[in-house]
Amino acid sequence: EQSHDENGIIWPLCVAPFAVHICLIDPESDSVLKVLEDLLEVLRINSLDCFIDDRKERPGVKFKDADLLGLPLRVNLGERDLKNSQIEICIRKTGLKEKLTMKTFQRKLSNLISVL
Repeated sequence: EQSHDENGIIWPLCVAPFAVHICLIDPESDSVLKVLEDLLEVLRINSLDCFIDDRKERPGVKFKDADLLGLPLRVNLGERDLKNSQIEICIRKTGLKEKLTMKTFQRKLSNLISVL
């Protein structure tokens, strides 16, 4: 009741069913799946559980559903950002959206966890 907004629930990390919501914008792309494997390894090393949305839906539908589910961190993986060697992260609590390289994401992950 205390942790929500007009888009849905906002789970605190300590009670969230998953820490990270991964939205695959292009779920059939080999490059997206390769980056997904790397991302899953980084999250595993940091003991973060994730939920992967690999449905064949439009990105807007996936983003809206992600906000409704309210997991603390969302990572968007799509061809367009990967062409620039970037992934997009979204923090549910603050609404902050940022595009990072995978190496920058790895370095900033501990700081991100403290914000969640």
